[in-house]
Amino acid sequence: MARGSGGIDHFPSTHDTWLFDQLRDVSSEDPSLAAEAAHQLRTHIMARYREPLLAYATASSFRFLGTPEDLVHGFFADRVASADYLRQWKDSGLRLRRWLCNGLLLHMFDVAKHTRREKRLQQEMAQFAKESAGGTAPDRAFDRAWAEGILERAAQAAERRLNDRGRADAWIIFRRNVIDGERLIDVRNDLGLSEGEAKGRVQLATRHFRDAVSEELMSEGVPASQVAIEAESIVAVFQSRH
Repeated sequence: MARGSGGIDHFPSTHDTWLFDQLRDVSSEDPSLAAEAAHQLRTHIMARYREPLLAYATASSFRFLGTPEDLVHGFFADRVASADYLRQWKDSGLRLRRWLCNGLLLHMFDVAKHTRREKRLQQEMAQFAKESAGGTAPDRAFDRAWAEGILERAAQAAERRLNDRGRADAWIIFRRNVIDGERLIDVRNDLGLSEGEAKGRVQLATRHFRDAVSEELMSEGVPASQVAIEAESIVAVFQSRH
């Protein structure tokens, strides 16, 4: 049965499991169930991956083909809208973000093939081979935008959980000190806390934030054995912003 995709709390243990459920439901003989599952898939993927794909298109050598918005919209319309395309991802063994990144590159190359002369196309084939090898500026732009999305959702989850536990003050101190860059002494003086109390609250919020980052990574299908390593790289993106 199709389920909402508004946040991590609506998912089973992994993001992939939720997607696989939707893919199963898209093939249902019940037209209303199939239509709802297809809608959930498209809506979720567009919401979660639009910004990273825009970043990739902006940095790609194929950006001359159109605006990043038009290129990503065309990719969603031509490929992601098809349940068969996502079934192919399921069989590929790739993480979804890499499958989509590769798919956008293929889409842009297909657009180039239909719009360019032979000499120019040969140049673009060489560029396609270079970009598809990975590690390029578009890949880095995609990964940074993807990491920013992870951080934003993790921050929202950590704040929500602390609020639910009656520890909103911990998030307020964390946000002002760690995110906004205010001096801890100024924050604790505003709130009437001792140095030890303020540091304790920052440590509590930090644990919740790191746990939320790890859960976001697991929801993306990152193997448990690699979560700690990837979490550190994601947190490094957060630290580089401040």
